[in-house]
Amino acid sequence: MELPGYSMAQWAEENNLQHLLPANERIQRSVIANYYVDYVSKVGIEKNFLNFSTVTCLSRMSTELKSGYCACGFLQKLKNTFLTSSCICQDCSEYRWCLKVQKTLPNGTTEQIYIRAKNVVIASGMFDVPKRLHFPGEELPLVSHSAKDIDNFHLSKDSTENEKCSPVLVIGSGLSAADAILHLRSKGVSVFHIYWNQKGLFSFF
Repeated sequence: MELPGYSMAQWAEENNLQHLLPANERIQRSVIANYYVDYVSKVGIEKNFLNFSTVTCLSRMSTELKSGYCACGFLQKLKNTFLTSSCICQDCSEYRWCLKVQKTLPNGTTEQIYIRAKNVVIASGMFDVPKRLHFPGEELPLVSHSAKDIDNFHLSKDSTENEKCSPVLVIGSGLSAADAILHLRSKGVSVFHIYWNQKGLFSFF
């Protein structure tokens, strides 16, 4: 989550936000989001970001050029002229991809812009599909596949009361497992943790 050249600790110290970086808890998403926003301006890479925009189409540049469109607008200017079929946009032909982007302007209106790219990385995030182990009993009511379900455990507000409860077994080594463990421990619930290690064996804590 931390980016090079400007650490989250530096950001927190400069903005007097050290209290938002707890030592034994996962940092809130809103805090990380604010750090990322400030990071862009701090390291001077604003020109590489296009905010308030939505990609509406991703196509191969060769397809766009064949249809008479290019990202820089050269072919559009020649449309309906005798030169259209014989001309090739040399600048755009050097790129593999064409992105059509709908950008929202400060006054609330939108405009469509074209972006040329030699490579495209689609960072769509993780899908909210839980991993299943496919073992007998996994579908029983006492088994949950989401850290959000902890709120339905009817835990007491008194952590000393929760210490008397049976331990909860958490399986996994991802962020959801970490969230579940931190949340349960903050409520005083005992936790057993199992995860699949690099040797292909279950580790137990």
